[in-house]
Amino acid sequence: MEQQTGARIKVQEIDKDASGERLIIVSSKEIPAEPIFPAIEALILLHDKYKRLVVPSSKVCCILGEGRKVITEMRRRTGAEIRVYSKTDKPKYLSFDDELVQVVLFF
Repeated sequence: MEQQTGARIKVQEIDKDASGERLIIVSSKEIPAEPIFPAIEALILLHDKYKRLVVPSSKVCCILGEGRKVITEMRRRTGAEIRVYSKTDKPKYLSFDDELVQVVLFF
């Protein structure tokens, strides 16, 4: 999948109190001419029906996009419901500088 999308993908274990959840770290360089960045393309391919994503606060704007164009395109292409959680609703094992984004797909 890394070769297909150009994104880097890493699976990281988190503490035992996290209900068996794992962090999947997806990163890429932004390509301004592309409507969907490689990391977003990889997330689309990695999806199942329900996914919670940890995104650095400084990068949430990359998911939303200017004028919400990126999130709109992600919703259009996947049919997903996408929600950015407030800092007070995120799990305690996340750092202060991380945001939680939930993606739910309807098939």
